[in-house]
Amino acid sequence: MDYELRNIKDFLQLYNKITDMCFNACVDNLYGRDLTREEISCADNCVLKFTNVNQRLLKVYVGVQSDINQRRMAEVEAQQAKMMAEAQQQQQQQQQAALQSSGKTTYCQQIVALPRRQFDVVHVCYDSYIKIDVNYDKFRDVKGLYKVHRQKLLSYVEMIILSFKENDQTKLNEVVARWSKQFENELLISSNAMISDVVLLIDDNNYYRSMRREWQKVASKLSIGYLETFFDTALSNAIQRNRERPQPIDKQIINQMWMRLEKPNGKLYHREEDVITIQENVDYDRVVGRIEYCLEHPQEHSVVQKTVAEPMEQSEVHKTDIILRKLISKKMVEVKDGMSKQELQFFAKILQERKRRILEQIRKSELNVTEELMNSAVEELF
Repeated sequence: MDYELRNIKDFLQLYNKITDMCFNACVDNLYGRDLTREEISCADNCVLKFTNVNQRLLKVYVGVQSDINQRRMAEVEAQQAKMMAEAQQQQQQQQQAALQSSGKTTYCQQIVALPRRQFDVVHVCYDSYIKIDVNYDKFRDVKGLYKVHRQKLLSYVEMIILSFKENDQTKLNEVVARWSKQFENELLISSNAMISDVVLLIDDNNYYRSMRREWQKVASKLSIGYLETFFDTALSNAIQRNRERPQPIDKQIINQMWMRLEKPNGKLYHREEDVITIQENVDYDRVVGRIEYCLEHPQEHSVVQKTVAEPMEQSEVHKTDIILRKLISKKMVEVKDGMSKQELQFFAKILQERKRRILEQIRKSELNVTEELMNSAVEELF
């Protein structure tokens, strides 16, 4: 329809141009003398045709334009309805994100607000800089995009730490300015941070051990203190707390979050020995004490020579496999009343994958634990 309308407009412009040329030629040639009967008839016909053609084209144009206006109005109404639906969905997603992160974010905010603390705090809240709720479709459709953004944020934090270690205020200002441009949100750093101890609170879920490993590497590489905080909440408690909220989120989301979480385990993974676990109330004096200890005892940056460990005997692997099977069965019994059949199948799949990875690490002697402690250590992973 738009194409047809453009054709009509083009034709009208061309037709008017031709008739103007014809009229001007007549005026130039016929002006100043008496016209013959044939010339008068020709001029009358020309004017009549011009008028008739313009009237017909105008009717067609008006008809086509009316159809186009109606169609465009329908498109605008449909677009407005879509935008309203997306806005409602986005609002729900933002509430869910806030609810999901309220425990850890409140924890970070309380540390920032602690009176008489002897260190400065930089609060790095992922939700403020990697806005999944706003760009959900983009992160979903572009493979690896979320990981790229996480890696970029980690790199910026590393540059900020280097600025502190080098006592380079100019470099710090440049990095913070680039940060604001990159993530479209300012990172607040105290003006006193350069002359005091600084704690960077990495406010993120970090469900997977591989996510936490990235930050452990940075701490080791730059020889700074490192501490993890693990919020250990039973699934039943999480579901109950969600019911008590004014705007509870979908129970399935809580189930999936709980199922995917890989708990820290210092017995099996030596880099997760520095962990403070929170179950109910937070003892901030204890938290501050652990933070100050880690400030005084930074991670050591050392190049570890990889040695080829003796593989564990197959009989021992088989024993651990039996233990893991029993643990999975026990876990499934514990959660069966709180999950649907589909959720149970999904959870079983996650546990089986977790078992497979543990057995593979045991075969390669990659886990930091003796055979005597293996049984109790693997149980903590579930």
